[in-house]
Order: sequence, then structure tokens, then C-alpha cells
Amino acid sequence: MTDGTATGFQIPQFTIGLAGESGFLLTFSDAPTPRLSHHILRIGGMVESEFAELITDLAPAYKTLAIFYNSDHPSAVRLLPYLTALAQRAVIAATPDTASAAQTTGANEPATHGIRLPVYYDPEVAPDLTSLAERANLSVSQLIALHTGRTYNAYANGFAPGFCYLGNVDTAIATPRRATPRASVAAGSVAIADRQTAVYPRESPGGWHIIGRCPAALFDANQQPPNAINVGDSVQFYAIDRAQFLALGGML
Repeated sequence: MTDGTATGFQIPQFTIGLAGESGFLLTFSDAPTPRLSHHILRIGGMVESEFAELITDLAPAYKTLAIFYNSDHPSAVRLLPYLTALAQRAVIAATPDTASAAQTTGANEPATHGIRLPVYYDPEVAPDLTSLAERANLSVSQLIALHTGRTYNAYANGFAPGFCYLGNVDTAIATPRRATPRASVAAGSVAIADRQTAVYPRESPGGWHIIGRCPAALFDANQQPPNAINVGDSVQFYAIDRAQFLALGGML
């Protein structure tokens, strides 16, 4: 068994709970940050490497890691003691004199990517663009500059295949979800809710404020992984005009 110790990485503190009949949920004490996402992915990689034939799925999110496994596999009895040992080393890491006892190697370094997504920011495809700018006392161009001026961390996948929660938007353009969700939001819609932003990968209901539309495909079941954006990736948006949007396959 690997013990996940070496130089350069402290295992963040977490508690262990159940996730259904054949799963564990690790809940981390740190606030969600890109660094914590990286830690969660590395711990997931350690678990998957140690129990390659046992793990059926890993679901990282803002400050949790759900681990699902085959409870009938002979190695199943080893999983909880392994996770408990990681949690105990995390507690040890909080003591400065023993911090080196809770470090891991780069063998399970998560494979993350930097992604740039084109967006057509225009009321033609963005029914909330003007109203959100007015609410924030900004011009539309200022709102676009704030949205495109940040690099966002991918914190969690959910809601629909290919939908990824990205954060954090500038506080000047943060806004609560719509009081009344729309029955239909077009595929590719770029939206904001609270301090999160996301792209709707397909037509669906939605309660976020729509500020643009992206022509890129974000989910393909025939690809591995099927999601274009995965937890830990960094995402930047850049503005394109109508002609570019259509040339890239965008639909109006």
C-alpha cells in the first residue's frame, strides 16, 4: 500500500461520511478554492491508484469528494481504513512539527487544462445582458470586460451533462438567481448566478441570468472524458462578434 507521503503537499483535513450503500463522502474543512480543488483531485488520484479495480466512480466538487466502489470486491474492506489513515495524517499535518507526515508525491498529479471559450455577448442571444449591466450601474461593454477579465476555476460538474460550475465572477456583476426560472434556455447560453458563471451545454430549463452564448460543444458522450470542462480546469471567456459566432457553428 502506498502511504501518500513525500515532500511538497499537505493533505487537507477532512471528515468521512457515507454516500449511499457503496460510497464514502469526504468533506474538507477548507473553503472552496482552486488550491482545494487541486488537493481533492490529487487525493482522488491516490485512492484510484491504490484501489484501481475497486473504485467505480469519483465525484469531486467544491469541498467534497464522493468515492463510489464495488462493495463485493475483496479489497473493499481496505478502503475505509485507508481513508481514515489519510484523514488522521491530515490532522497530524496541522501540527507544524509533524507537517511532513502528511505530504504526497506527484505521482497522482491531476491532469487539468486551461480552456478558452468564445462568447457572443449581445442581446440577440442574451436576454439578461442589458438589465444586468443596468442593475450593476455598468455599461454593457464594462460588464463584458469584467466577465472576460478573469480566469475561473471549475469547481463542480452537475445539473446536466457537461454543465460545470465556474467561479468566481467579479462582485460587481454577481447577482442572485432569477426569481422565476425560464422553462427553456438555449444550448450554449453563458450565464451568471451569485458569484458563479457557467455555460448551458444543451437546451434545458434554467434560472441563471443569461449574458451571452458560446458556440463550443461542451459534452460529447463518445469522448473520454465526455465533458469539455472538468473539475480543476481553468476557464477564460473571450468576446467574439456575430459573424465569428456563426462561423464557429453557433446557432441563433
